[in-house]
Amino acid sequence: MASMRGTEDDASITIYRAMIRSHYAPDADWRDIAQEAYVAARVLIETELKGSKEARAIISGQGHTIDDVRAIVEQAKRHYDAKSQDRTKVLKYLEECSIRITYYGSVLDVLAQHHAEYVALAWGALKFILLGIIEHRRLIQEFSQALVQIGDALRQTKLTVELYQTEDIRDATSRLYKHVLLFFAQAIKWYNRSPLGRAFSAAFTPYELKYKDTVEQIKLYSRTIKDIAVAKSQAELRDMHISIKLMQQDHLQIKETASNILRVATCNKTITERIGVSVHDMLPCTRDIQLSHILSALKPQICPHETLRTTQSIVMRSRSTKLSEAEPRDVLHSLNRWFSKEGSSLFVLRVGPRAEPKARELTTDIITLLRKKELNVIWRLSPPHGSSASTQQSIGEVLKVLIHQVLTIQSSILQPQDFNIAKFRAIRSDAEWVALFRQLFFRLSKCYIIMEMHDLFQANEENVEWMSSFLNLFQELTSEATSKGNALKFLVLCYGSRTGDVSNVGDIVTVLRRPPVIPASRKKVVAHKRGPKGWERVQPKL
Repeated sequence: MASMRGTEDDASITIYRAMIRSHYAPDADWRDIAQEAYVAARVLIETELKGSKEARAIISGQGHTIDDVRAIVEQAKRHYDAKSQDRTKVLKYLEECSIRITYYGSVLDVLAQHHAEYVALAWGALKFILLGIIEHRRLIQEFSQALVQIGDALRQTKLTVELYQTEDIRDATSRLYKHVLLFFAQAIKWYNRSPLGRAFSAAFTPYELKYKDTVEQIKLYSRTIKDIAVAKSQAELRDMHISIKLMQQDHLQIKETASNILRVATCNKTITERIGVSVHDMLPCTRDIQLSHILSALKPQICPHETLRTTQSIVMRSRSTKLSEAEPRDVLHSLNRWFSKEGSSLFVLRVGPRAEPKARELTTDIITLLRKKELNVIWRLSPPHGSSASTQQSIGEVLKVLIHQVLTIQSSILQPQDFNIAKFRAIRSDAEWVALFRQLFFRLSKCYIIMEMHDLFQANEENVEWMSSFLNLFQELTSEATSKGNALKFLVLCYGSRTGDVSNVGDIVTVLRRPPVIPASRKKVVAHKRGPKGWERVQPKL
């Protein structure tokens, strides 16, 4: 009901405002109301004064607007003033004399009664002449005053016409212009007469008889136009008052709406803050869940840590059953260079014939040492002989193992846009694994990467170009890491008879040979002199 009542009130206000606006708003687009009124006034002059001299003077005139006609009248007045300038003193003397004689005319009237048959006739003729002179002066004054008043009325009317372009203003203005044109015609006619004609006109057609009515009509219609303008301004003021009142109502509604919104926002602030806290608390859990899915997608068939423990167990059993051997000093020296070198570096260790056990032992010792130092180290070791697990022999699988390890020990390298499980599951080719390796590992400040891949080298032994492309890949990764300011330390153990072709790849290249065989006569003696293993005695400086 309230909404229906509000709708009815709005409709009533709209109708009321439309009625008010009809009193002052223009009926159409902008129009030259003054020109239309002037044309209508000429038609009225022609209709009401058909055949008269005044109508012909107006219709045949050159003026196209009321101001043009006014200019013609003023020009005629100036011409009259210029011609009358020489007679000004005489006319002024005659006018003053006539005024004095007329002033004492009552005395002369009494004297004229003694000889009425003669004196009255002469005095009456003289009095008529004197009144004509006085009326001539009055006509000049009235014409001048009327022209000034008409000029003021026309200026005020022009402003009113421009402000309110309505039909009633146009009609009132046309009637005003009609009488103004009529007076202008009379004024032009009087100014253009000869001095004798103006004298006779002043005597026989004085101002009150011929001109006063026209001037009074001009004043009347000027006041009428002013009254209409005042009424229209009152209507416009009323419309403005309604507009301001409606704006105040809208302002109050907006203020109330804003207060309601602020109140709702204040009430929701606590809920929003609680939700924000909950979401903030959920983010680590969500991140852990996503990370677990990513690690599950990257999980290798053989766990690197299981491989390391198995290899360490084999190495320990081997050490317990054999005599100690001399440590390869050149390898230890190269390892020290690799550890101490600033930035990224690639250490290629060529494993000689029958030096595989020593290489496995050396690899496990390096990994164990780095882990004790709590340094970032990841590795990929070949599975022990006799392992039942089958692996796919490809570079992509190697990089997959390394990526899985680095995300396990330092998951912070993953950025928010990287938590896309489908992206990791969709990787198939070696090139995609290389791109992912670059993306993740170049975010590490420092990391040691150990790769002992006897199985992979055996599987590609017949592939002549495989070893060079494999090592060139890690050489490129090392160079890129150096340019980016990372410290990635690669240790790659090469196997096979073709390792001699890689001497030009890597920052450090060393050969690990089979330890020398101890003679049987010395085995028993040396067995009682076992001490710490050589790698522990000669550790590189980290």
